[in-house]
Amino acid sequence: MKRIVALNLAVVAGLCLSPAWADEDEARDLRTSEMPHLNVEKLQDGTFSTDTLTFDLEPKGENGSRLEYKVGVDAGDVLVYSVVATGTVISEFHGQSEESKSVFFYREQDDVGTTHGQFISPMTGAHGWYFANTSEEPVTVTLELAGYYTLEPGLIEIPN
Repeated sequence: MKRIVALNLAVVAGLCLSPAWADEDEARDLRTSEMPHLNVEKLQDGTFSTDTLTFDLEPKGENGSRLEYKVGVDAGDVLVYSVVATGTVISEFHGQSEESKSVFFYREQDDVGTTHGQFISPMTGAHGWYFANTSEEPVTVTLELAGYYTLEPGLIEIPN
């Protein structure tokens, strides 16, 4: 994904700076519709969603110390998220393609208390977070979401 984004930005930079398009008196207007692989803007049928979800994780090693929460996101849609925990947790962000069932790991962090990010979905599927408490004390995790997504499949509890 990084390679595609870098390539798209290089293409845009090249188009903006290209002497072939430059006119001494006039700049050329660029249309992203002329660049179908550049995901800059996408019209939506409705307003974006916002949700704040809170999860309690039991101490490390106990039932309820790990969970997964997934949301449905369509290809090209945007999701902005913030994770804030009252202690340190293992936090992993991943997705599973609806079509191929392949799993993509976007980010893995050990012993994190907060993490924030933005996400442009590379495929339609279930994308979400795995959290595991790494401490001997209970931890509360708050997940804030904004963007174009559905709250399905939702919470997946993982037994120890």
